[in-house]
Formats: sequence, structure tokens, C-alpha cells
Amino acid sequence: DTAMARLATAANPAGVVAVCRIQTPVLAQVLMGVDLAVGLWQASDPGNVGTIIRTADAAGAGAVTV
Repeated sequence: DTAMARLATAANPAGVVAVCRIQTPVLAQVLMGVDLAVGLWQASDPGNVGTIIRTADAAGAGAVTV
């Protein structure tokens, strides 16, 4: 609530601060120059995905694709 109050300008914000367009990069560009990458297929549990991303980062992975 505190963060929303600081970010939103409306008196009663609807819970959305920004709407952003997500670009879909070309896989070849993402993997260019990357020695270690992790690819996920049909990942459904956000907690597990977060753990995999943190583990990939700790292992030095240059990319994680979903």
C-alpha cells in the first residue's frame, strides 16, 4: 500500500501503475555470446521459476528462456 501510494497519482488507484509492451526477442540474439543458458518448457509454478532463475544466475548463466 505504501509503495502504491508513492507511485500512483490517483486518490484511489486501481492497483495498476504502468502498462508496458513486452518485446519478444529472437532466440539467436538472446543466446549470442552466451556460454551457459537455461531453457524452461511449460513452467507453471512461479516459485519454482524464481528459484531456477536465481540458481542460473548463481551458476553464471547468461540467459534464461521461458
